[in-house]
Amino acid sequence: MQDKEQIIEPMVQLALQHRFRLELGSEPGKPISQEKRQAFLQSAFSEIAKGMGIERLCETPVERLDQFAVMSVIKNHDTAGGVVHTS
Repeated sequence: MQDKEQIIEPMVQLALQHRFRLELGSEPGKPISQEKRQAFLQSAFSEIAKGMGIERLCETPVERLDQFAVMSVIKNHDTAGGVVHTS
């Protein structure tokens, strides 16, 4: 079985190929560098996986994961409760 980083990396690479509606930026209209975005997405997707599980993470479109992560930072929300998987 692959470890979490090996599963998340292709998802990050897919997200990096696109620009979505909401982006993090150093100033309005100026998105962060690809290197910073990659590091952010790797960290964010890993944290999201802790809450919802790697299986469910893999089922979620990267567009939604990206936008969820960005909104969490922009709104400064504690979003852990929003992704905790209970079953």
